Order: sequence, then C-alpha cells, then structure tokens
Amino acid sequence: MEGKYVYLSNNTGLAQKGGPVEAPIVISAAEQPVFNRLFPGEVDLYLGFDLLRAAEPDNLKYAAPQRTRAFVSTAEIANAEMNRNPRTQPFPDAAQLGTLIDRCTSKDDSAELAEDNIYLDTYWLAERLFSDTIFANMLLLGAAYQAGVLPLQAASIEQAIVLNGQAVENNVQAFRWGRLAVADPARVERALGTQQ
Repeated sequence: MEGKYVYLSNNTGLAQKGGPVEAPIVISAAEQPVFNRLFPGEVDLYLGFDLLRAAEPDNLKYAAPQRTRAFVSTAEIANAEMNRNPRTQPFPDAAQLGTLIDRCTSKDDSAELAEDNIYLDTYWLAERLFSDTIFANMLLLGAAYQAGVLPLQAASIEQAIVLNGQAVENNVQAFRWGRLAVADPARVERALGTQQ
C-alpha cells in the first residue's frame, strides 16, 4: 500500500505457552536488502504491548534517546513466574518500568521531546469499549498513528484491517479510539469514565 515496502520478521508461533513475541517491522519508501535486521539504537517507534517485556534491556537496546518514541500499554500482565508465586514474585513497580523505558527513548531529562512517550492502559480501554482485551494492541497502534510516527495514512491502515478480515468493525473502531485517546483524551474520559 502507498508504494511502500514493509519488512517483517514474522515470529508467529514462537510465543509458545503464552511466551512473548518480538516482531521488528520496517516500513520504507525504498527497497531494503533481503537480509533485514535491526541493530541497537535504530528504532524510531517502540510499541510495547506488554509493559514488562517493553522494559527489558534486551528489547530496549534497539531504542535510542532523541530518536525513539515509545507507545506502551500500562496493563500489568503477569508472567508465568508471577502467576505461580504471586506473593514472592509481585509485578514490578509500573513507574519504575516506565522510567527504564524513558531513559532509553526520547523521554529523558536531556531530550527536547520531553513528553513524547505515551502510556495507555489499552487493556482497560479495550475492556470498556469492546468487552474484550483482544483489541488492546489495535488501540495502541491507533495512538501511535495519531502521534504521527507511523509513515502510513489512516485509510491504508484501515484498508489493511479490512483485508485481514478478522473482527473488522471492532478493529477499525479500536484503531480510531486509539487515535482519539491521543487527539482528545478528555473526550475519551468523558465517554468511558476513568480507571479505578
């Protein structure tokens, strides 16, 4: 779409038994070499659909202050160890995880783009809007689009949703609500209330 090249390291199936998946995506106006790999410090957009995984150094090494903008879901999704031993393995402090992300991205003390990272509880939003957290990721994608960091037009993204054919109406609405969460957060709050 739009004459752009999209390169995806498709890790489908690697999230066995609820494990994480990292999927680098490159969108380019020019053709890239067949061997497509991200190197540390090269990421412009860092989408963290899982706060815990987003704060891991192995993932953050691809970000760079003054370059990378982070859009992260703040939902506290426990890993397997936390589920097995909730008293001895509590979820880490969300503010500290956010600080780790901010230090590696454009939201740090020296950055001119001091408030560029966006943190949304997309699971809460998805539950309120659709009674299903499956749409949380599309909400975060909409937020990133609205902030101007996706080099695509909204119509192209919505067309891709239609072509995918899965829960089209809800995915399009989730994308649009994610956009609204950035464009007019007060309107979203008026419509949905505030999280308890």
